[in-house]
Amino acid sequence: MREIATLIVLADSSVSPGMVFTVFLVLALVVLGVSLWLFRTQLQFRRSLLTDRHVVKRCPNCNAVMEPGASYCPNCGRQVPQVTTISE
Repeated sequence: MREIATLIVLADSSVSPGMVFTVFLVLALVVLGVSLWLFRTQLQFRRSLLTDRHVVKRCPNCNAVMEPGASYCPNCGRQVPQVTTISE
């Protein structure tokens, strides 16, 4: 039992408080850097979703997805009016 206590005391004396503070500070900076990187990545993803709007044209009769320039529905054959989009 005395040997274990001696090892614990020796282990505690070999690590200075300055070293513990330095390791803690480095780990905190790494966590902060990773957090900021993840936040910026998520923000860029959200911005790309807002700027790259995908226009989907649907048939008013059967709600089938159509090509943007199509004038007839490929599902039901109904004539669909031309859609005009205005971007700002």
